[in-house]
Amino acid sequence: MRKIFVLGAASILFFASCSKEKDLYQGSQVSDEQIKENVQNVFGVKFADNQDWSTAVKSSISITADADLTDIVKVQILTLSPFGNGDGNGATVLNEAEVTKGQTVELVYDAPLSQKTFYAACVTKDGQYFIKNFALGDSKVSFNSTNKQARRRALPEGVAEKVNALPTPTIGLIENSFAKDRNWEGFDNCLLYQIGDRETYKDYIMNLDDYDEANKTLLKDIILTYLPNKVSNIEKIRGSAYYNEKSYPITTGGEDPIVLSPIYKDDGGWKEVEGCDLYYYYFKKEDIDWMTEAEQVAYFKSLPKYKAIDLMNSVGKNEKSTGMADKELKKETAYALIYWGEGIPTVGTEGTFVFPAGYYIGFMLRNHDAYKKHWGEMYCDGRLNKEVNHYGDLASAKLGDTEPRIAWLAANNKMFVCCESGTDRDFNDVVFEIEGAVEPFVDMPVVEANSYSYCFEDTQLGDYDMNDVVIKAKRLSQTTIEYSIVACGAHDEIYVKNINQGAINDNAEVHSLFKVDQNTFVNTVVGAGTYKPITVKKTVSKTFSFTDPNSQPYLYNKTKDLEVRIAKAGEDPHGIMIPNDFLYPKEQVCIKNAYSEFNNWGQNPINSTNWYENPNESQVYQ
Repeated sequence: MRKIFVLGAASILFFASCSKEKDLYQGSQVSDEQIKENVQNVFGVKFADNQDWSTAVKSSISITADADLTDIVKVQILTLSPFGNGDGNGATVLNEAEVTKGQTVELVYDAPLSQKTFYAACVTKDGQYFIKNFALGDSKVSFNSTNKQARRRALPEGVAEKVNALPTPTIGLIENSFAKDRNWEGFDNCLLYQIGDRETYKDYIMNLDDYDEANKTLLKDIILTYLPNKVSNIEKIRGSAYYNEKSYPITTGGEDPIVLSPIYKDDGGWKEVEGCDLYYYYFKKEDIDWMTEAEQVAYFKSLPKYKAIDLMNSVGKNEKSTGMADKELKKETAYALIYWGEGIPTVGTEGTFVFPAGYYIGFMLRNHDAYKKHWGEMYCDGRLNKEVNHYGDLASAKLGDTEPRIAWLAANNKMFVCCESGTDRDFNDVVFEIEGAVEPFVDMPVVEANSYSYCFEDTQLGDYDMNDVVIKAKRLSQTTIEYSIVACGAHDEIYVKNINQGAINDNAEVHSLFKVDQNTFVNTVVGAGTYKPITVKKTVSKTFSFTDPNSQPYLYNKTKDLEVRIAKAGEDPHGIMIPNDFLYPKEQVCIKNAYSEFNNWGQNPINSTNWYENPNESQVYQ
């Protein structure tokens, strides 16, 4: 699950207004009333007097790098959970600092006002993440001090002792799989096994202390951010690092058992939990190394499948009466996997709760009760799903011959099994956590830099296409900012002030930097050619903020002898700070037409605060 996060500092877009034919010379003769009248004509609405055109606020937080990771090299402030956002629309990094494990550091960050929850992250030298959420305004965050579940693959408290006290398990029930009964190819020897009878099986359910509120919230953020409800998440699954032949965790041996815990959720789909059982099978690598892929698949189909969890005996059956809030996640029970030895077991075969090292474990979800029309047995290894993916109503999910029905999510040293038991492909119908004696799956996000955007109109009676000068800035570290002038839609003599670094100095005219004359549009007209951005890096203080007027770049229009700075409350929107890598309007396209929610925000600063996330694709420059 490769994910892309954008290092949350700032991409700044400066738009020195549209100095085209319709932009006449405007100097001090232009009155405030004329400006207001022009704004009314261009936008068709009256903007709020208290609209200060700011979309972010400066804040700071103290982060202690005490997560349960080795080789921690930095901490970050993220806008979202970094796990599972492989579509490129994931977390952005608002600031970061190099640290050693246990070190505390104060980070300043610019928080988008449309967002109230953020994430602190510890990151290792190889890119492994451990996160914890916090609220805007919190003063400090640490990882281990409040997270009693944080230890790496550690078993829930008391589980190992409970397992060790259990009697020796024996096989008590054998039945045919659905696939065997249906004569599906390769399943003619597929038998299902479970421990003892149903009453005996109940003795192997271990009650857990429920997660504290912080862990419940984190579980929700990790799982439902990655796999949102009623959304097709199959593209994320296809891009996963744990797909088909790579979907098998490996046992580590030792004295600890392997434990599975259902994650119960109240999101309207609880009957899917009630109607499914989870089975597992196992093998060793040397058993299949000599086989072709087709022979391996046939071998997996024929292996005994052992019931790990009978969900009809769990709290999922009575979930609606547990008082869970909408979309809340919780973990209350644990089930130990049993090693039944090699070969085909018979009734009375004894097992052990300790697996030898080196076994690969596969999982099968059996949907059998609540939705009878969905009867099927579904595998994490999609190569075993050819028949079930085209069976009955399950076929409406439109999964291919080798698509998995069970996926893995690795986050915060935790491993989650995420199942699609129906047809909507959201892969969060049934979720389990696996802990104990298995090698971890480790998900290492790819982190990139994010941006803030400052948009400027460089004439007093402008048309507000906000593309006359476009400057992006990225915070590469606590003290390094990268500025790039990426576009110029002005036909006046324009200078960018207050960067004053390298090529972008106070005396450098913008067109000359691109080696074009003042009648050339630079990266504002689609199809008119593209120009490479002018980029510099600048050292700043650790307390630097893109919201600080003293550090914000501004424009000087020498043709009209006019300075253009970020707008203040009660002024026209000649300069606006915008989060993200903003898509600015095309030449002579007003920002209200490029972003249909802009006027709504302008009339009331608490409305449509994320207006910049919803562009009219045909009206922005890409």
